[in-house]
This record gives sequence, C-alpha cells and structure tokens, in this order.
Amino acid sequence: MKKLATISTVVVMCAAAFVMSTANAGTITINGFQGETRIGLNAGVIGVTVAGITGVTDGSFGTFCIEIQEHINIGSTYNAQTNTKAIKGGEAVSDPLDPKTAWLFNQYSTGAIVLGSNADRADFQLAIWKLEDEFTGVLTAQAQTYYDLAAASTWTDIGLIRVLNLGTAADNFQYQDLLVTANENVPEPATIAMLSMGFFALIKRKFRKK
Repeated sequence: MKKLATISTVVVMCAAAFVMSTANAGTITINGFQGETRIGLNAGVIGVTVAGITGVTDGSFGTFCIEIQEHINIGSTYNAQTNTKAIKGGEAVSDPLDPKTAWLFNQYSTGAIVLGSNADRADFQLAIWKLEDEFTGVLTAQAQTYYDLAAASTWTDIGLIRVLNLGTAADNFQYQDLLVTANENVPEPATIAMLSMGFFALIKRKFRKK
C-alpha cells in the first residue's frame, strides 16, 4: 500500500506540473482601436482587458499587434498566454520577440513615448511591424523616427516585455500576437512543459531504483 500511495502521489504531482504548462493562459477581450490605415491595414493602439494570465496584472491597457497576417475582432474574447515569441509567427517556426521591439513598447507602456494622435499611433504600429520584419517597405517620416529610436536602444534582451499569444491550445495560439508588460519574469509555456517532463522522468527513475 505504501508503494501504491507513492505512485499516486507522483502521478498527482506530475499532473499538476503538466497543468502548469498551460496555466499561464487566461483571457483577453478586444475593446477598441485607435489609429489609421497604414499599408492598407488598420494600424494603431488596440485597447484590451486581460484576466487570469499568470505574470500579467488583470486590467485594461493599450497594446500593438506584431503579426500582419494574423487578425482579431473588436468585441471578441480570446484565450491568451504569455510567451517570448510569436508562435509560428505566420511562418513555419516560432518568431522570437526582437529586443528593439521590446524596448519601443516599453517606452510606450511607461509613458516615455506619448502617442498624441491616431496618426502617431498608426506610425508607431508601423515601426513595430518593421522591427519585427513584418513590413519591409519605406516608413513614413514619423514611423522612421520611432524605428530609429528603437534601433539605437541598448537593450540586448526583452526585459519584462512579453508576447500574448491569442487563440486556444487546439489552434496553437495563432489568432494574433500582442505585446504586454509582465509583472514578473514568466517562463514561456514550452520551458515550463520541458521542466515538468524532466521532473517526471527524474521521479520515475528514482522510484524504479527502490
């Protein structure tokens, strides 16, 4: 009975660990949009409300998308999880967030850069798309200013800036990817899952040795 109890404990602990791999997923509601058309697309600040996402304070804030080919609808609510990259990113592989993009969004979220008009908001979004290699054309003058500021930054990592992958586990969180400031250094889901699997393998080996 003692051994059976040990097995049960290991299974429960392992199950809890695997749940953690998706436990940083919560919800995000798209409330509104302020911006203009750039390169034939709506570009600007997206107003959102988040709830239940580990490492992100519940509440409302403005953000920007980082994927041109992925779309969301105003008024809709999506599942979302924090990550350090855009899952697939419209490509065959995941696309890590560029530190220059992280720096630029940090300037906005901390109030160091104030976007006073819809034109400014649209140009700021265009600069982000350029930094993320989503757009390779010529920038507007104001978008070029934002881009140059980011390019001159000294950030070599993304700090507490994270990507919010929108969607569900079934579609691999590929509806859209937005920017967010985390309130703690949250590991990406894949890292948590790997740690969970390693933990389970270690416990399993120790149990077999007895």
